[in-house]
Amino acid sequence: MEFLALLCKSPKRAEAVKDSLKNYTVHAIRDLTELEESLINYTFDLCIVDSDSFETSQINTVIRLFGRESIVLLTHPEFDAQRLESLPLQIKADNMHLELQPILELLLNKKNTRNQNNAILHREPASRTPEKPPGAFAKRDLPGSDFLYRHVLVNFAKVLTAHFDIDKLLSHFMESLAEIAKVNKISIMLREKNVFVIKAQKGLDPYLARELKLDLKSTLVYHLAQHGGIIQRTATAENVDRMRIFQEMGRLQCILSFPMIYKGRLEGIVNIGEKITGEPFYNDELEVIYTLCNYQSAAIKDIDLYHQIQSQKDFIRNILSNMNSGVITIDKDETIRVFNPKASEILGIGFEDIIGKDLRNLPSPLGDILYETMVDGIFYERHEALLRPRRIQLGINSYRLDDERGNVAGAGIIFSDISDLKRFEEEKRRAEKLRMMHLITGQIAHSIKNPLSSIMTFTQLLEEKFEDMEFRQFYKTTVLQSVDRLNKLINKILFLSDSLEFAAEAQDVNVIIEEVGEAVNQEMPEGVNLVVNKLEKPAFINADRPLLSKGLYYLIVSCAERLQKGDSIILEANTIGNKISHIEIAVTCPDTRFIEGPVGSALTFSSEAPSEDLDVALIQKIAEGHKGSLMIKQVNAGSSVVISIPACDIAG
Repeated sequence: MEFLALLCKSPKRAEAVKDSLKNYTVHAIRDLTELEESLINYTFDLCIVDSDSFETSQINTVIRLFGRESIVLLTHPEFDAQRLESLPLQIKADNMHLELQPILELLLNKKNTRNQNNAILHREPASRTPEKPPGAFAKRDLPGSDFLYRHVLVNFAKVLTAHFDIDKLLSHFMESLAEIAKVNKISIMLREKNVFVIKAQKGLDPYLARELKLDLKSTLVYHLAQHGGIIQRTATAENVDRMRIFQEMGRLQCILSFPMIYKGRLEGIVNIGEKITGEPFYNDELEVIYTLCNYQSAAIKDIDLYHQIQSQKDFIRNILSNMNSGVITIDKDETIRVFNPKASEILGIGFEDIIGKDLRNLPSPLGDILYETMVDGIFYERHEALLRPRRIQLGINSYRLDDERGNVAGAGIIFSDISDLKRFEEEKRRAEKLRMMHLITGQIAHSIKNPLSSIMTFTQLLEEKFEDMEFRQFYKTTVLQSVDRLNKLINKILFLSDSLEFAAEAQDVNVIIEEVGEAVNQEMPEGVNLVVNKLEKPAFINADRPLLSKGLYYLIVSCAERLQKGDSIILEANTIGNKISHIEIAVTCPDTRFIEGPVGSALTFSSEAPSEDLDVALIQKIAEGHKGSLMIKQVNAGSSVVISIPACDIAG
């Protein structure tokens, strides 16, 4: 990665430049004194100067240090460029985000081409033996080398006591390297995503160490990853790649770079400078360092894995500790492994009293559910169970745990105390029934009042018009109709108020709706039709046929009273599910008074047809007695009252 110097006194502007050049390493410098100190230790590819931060004479000094071809000047409207000794490339600061990076790429390409040509022109003939560069490898045979190895291994063994602390690990590793090679500068770079950054160093400027980075496009990184060997900074550059490696190692102030490879992937780089004695590096030293680098790479990955596992464990523990539901898991040996605080609170069992124990220590039926889920693969979903002796109502879901190979490794349950919810639902049902009773009572009073008013009115007129035969005939018909309405209404009220005893037997649905159709046809108003749609094949339900038929009869007759000539009511049956789990009996008519939804909470009563409201309430009671449900559905321009009852086989 190219190393750029940025001369700028404004921290805000320096950050803006760095944001524009994220693909480069940019070292911000505030004054010329700091620049001179940086040039002693580092070589910069290019220099960017903010003209607003320095006087013209200072900018001329920078141009003389770097050369006009290596300067990019950020100019501002008030800057007078003519006062410069030579004119470098200039960019308006306002256009920096658009122009700076393309200009730098162009300048760096030109500089690399020029350096490549110079390397070719000054390349020595192949027949000539090149001069041995400083720090070159050499052999030695010292009687104390075994002692050195033992000493290094003892020192490196400190790594094992680092207790998964990456900082201590790197510190001990650098101490081991210093013992082996007695070098002046060491830096250890580790991979963070796609960038290598210095994580530990000795002898480098701390600020610059934070700034120096190598990405995957770095020539040094590429060669270490591809070849996996030691790279030495040579005195001459035979080609462009060697020249770039020379520059990158120069910035790192090292003469040797060692790869840290783990499972075939470059995970880090160890850079070391010259020996403090000026001696060359010996083969045995390099072999030991190379070996330790690879061990170091494995140790670092182990520490990373350890911290990842710890982080995941802490994360899971935090979730389990703050869950509003109890969680229990067992392993394949039927031993309890997870028992979170909420489970302890619900069951009244301490964590230390149950963890690590056999699942049979759990109160029934929790242990049975865990065992069945793990061994038999029976999964419980929204299962309700009563926990004795405390009589706690639980809602339970179970799941099986598998290992990485898909084999059964255990089972778990998630459960909640739904006792309060059940009490609330029961209170809600009572309140709903009370509300419906009040509504029905009002409807009953309204239904009784209408025919009684007719009877009272005509009775008062009877004495006055007794001799009028036409009035007497009209009185007879009207009063009889009103009495008949009262009689039917009283029968419905008695039917609704009684505790019905259902004598359920296997009944063919086609027989039931055919029987209801025949009874209703005798009561249908003139011009109103009843259409009966039976199933193609017999289908059976456990039903009390007289009660179910009577409820359907009342409902259809009440609906028919509201219709006009030409209207039709449809009575039909349908099957639900491929294996016919339920059978629906639907009464559909052109009436949209009811709100779509389950009857009981969504039913709305109307003063226009109180009798029909009682019929819906009555059919709901019959449906519940058959372990079924009632639903109002909107169908085209009308509504459909649908009874759903579980199906059974012919044997019941």
